[in-house]
Amino acid sequence: MNFGKLEINEQLKKSLSAEVDSGRLSHAVLLSGGTKTMRQDLAVLLCQALMCESKGEKPCSKCNACKKVKKGEHPDIIQIHDKNDKNKTIVVGVIRDVVKKMADIKPNEAPYTIFLINEANDLRVESQNALLKILEDPPKSARFILTASTKTPLLTTVLSRVESFVISDGRGLTAGEKAGQKASDAADMLLNAMLTGNEYNIMLASAKLEKDRKSIREAAEKMSLVFRDAMAVKAKSPIIGAENEKKDKQSAYSDLVNRCSRKMKFTQLIQGESFLNAIMTDCDKNANENLLITRLSIGLEECIMKGRPEK
Repeated sequence: MNFGKLEINEQLKKSLSAEVDSGRLSHAVLLSGGTKTMRQDLAVLLCQALMCESKGEKPCSKCNACKKVKKGEHPDIIQIHDKNDKNKTIVVGVIRDVVKKMADIKPNEAPYTIFLINEANDLRVESQNALLKILEDPPKSARFILTASTKTPLLTTVLSRVESFVISDGRGLTAGEKAGQKASDAADMLLNAMLTGNEYNIMLASAKLEKDRKSIREAAEKMSLVFRDAMAVKAKSPIIGAENEKKDKQSAYSDLVNRCSRKMKFTQLIQGESFLNAIMTDCDKNANENLLITRLSIGLEECIMKGRPEK
C-alpha cells in the first residue's frame, strides 16, 4: 500500500499494507488517535486503496477512482454526518435512514460502497446500537471506515465488530508509552462496559490486562480517578483528572466523567472508588495477577448490580 507523504508510525503502515494488499482487510475499520487531519487523510487514502483501478501498488493516485476519492466526488463513498445537529453528534435517525437504506444498494462503479463516518466518537449510544446491527450482518459490497479521536465513547460491542488501527506520528511510541496506553484503553473499555451494564464485556476488557500487574494498577488508578471526578461533578465541583491527560485527550476524559456522573449513583461511585483503591493496594503487595483480574471483574460487576432496581 502506498502511503505517499503521510507521516504515521511504521508499524501501522505495515499492518495496513498487509491487510489491504492481501485483501484481508475487515469490512469495518476504525482509525483512532493522531490528529483530526491525520485521521481524515488516512481515511481518504484507505478509500483510494479500496477503490483504486490500478493493477500495481494501491493507491496509484492517478486513476479516475483515486482522483474522484481525493476530490470527494466518488459516487460510491457516502459520508455520514448530521448537518442539522448543533451539538455535532450523529443522531440515531441519520444512521438508520442513511446506512440501513443505502447498505443494500449496489455500487455504481466500484467494487464496494464505502460508508465513511468521521469522528465516530460523536455517535450517540442509540446511533451506535443502530450501526451495530449493520456491522453484525453487513452486505457483501459494503465497507465501513470510522475515525475517532478516542475509542472511549464507543461501545465495547461496536469495538468488537471493527478492526482497529491506532495512529501516532512517525516516531511511534516508547515501550513505556505503549504500556500506559494499554492500561488506559483497558480502563476505558471497562468503564464503557459498566455504563452499558454488560458483565460479559467487563470480563473481556479485564482479560486484556492478564498477567500484567503494572497495567492492572494503572487501569484501576484511572478508573478510580474517573469515579472521584464523577462524584465531584454530582457535587457541582470542577473536574481535576483531565489535567493528567494529554491536551488532545482531555475532552474525551471529561466526557467519560460526565457520562459516569449521569448514569451512576453516588453509592456505585463510592463503592467503585473504594474497591479500586483496594485493587491498587493489592497490586503494590505483588498479589497474584490472575486473582487480581478475577477480583477486578467481580468487583465491577457488583458495582453495576448495586445500581439496578430490585425486582
